[in-house]
Amino acid sequence: MRKIVSVLLFFALGISVAIAQTHNVSGRITDESGNPVPFAAIKVKDGKQGTSADANGNFSLRVPAHVVLVFSSIGFSPKEIPADADQLVIQLTKTANSISEVVVTTA
Repeated sequence: MRKIVSVLLFFALGISVAIAQTHNVSGRITDESGNPVPFAAIKVKDGKQGTSADANGNFSLRVPAHVVLVFSSIGFSPKEIPADADQLVIQLTKTANSISEVVVTTA
């Protein structure tokens, strides 16, 4: 009986370790011209993990295996990329939206 319990415990532990594997994903976020997109947001789709890029568009994030990352920034269309590689270079596309009106108030 002890052998059966030990074997079941061993398999349960092995499965939980395999499911909980994470890896480090890093990279750089640029625009169409190759210029960095500073402080862009990086989030795990349908998750709570996330980070932001630095002033040079570089980022690093520890994520579980087989997740999708969502990259977004003001003035750019969001982009979803699978986090299968350890090093990513993401190119965001500028949106066509522009501000048509500006309201100025004085105190």
